[in-house]
Amino acid sequence: FPGLDEARRVGRELVERRLAACVNIIPGMTAIFEWKGKLDEVAEIAMLIKTRREMAADVMSETRKLHPYTVPALLVIDLAGADEEFAAWIAGQTSPGGARA
Repeated sequence: FPGLDEARRVGRELVERRLAACVNIIPGMTAIFEWKGKLDEVAEIAMLIKTRREMAADVMSETRKLHPYTVPALLVIDLAGADEEFAAWIAGQTSPGGARA
């Protein structure tokens, strides 16, 4: 994200809509990339979105709509050996009517 306000807005929206159990917003990242033929270096905000595997496509679609970038960096990272209690909490938080912690 280009700034903290945008990241917070999108993170809150995803959690409130139960698309994510939790988001972690990580400021202080520097991105170096080429865009439209120009080398650029900008400060960015990273976000980790914690959700269920079966919701990944919906989360990516909604994040793409909410994100201010034309082409946001959206990645799905499969986790092996996730803590069972944590995985159960994520499932509960991202289920309709699930309990909120």
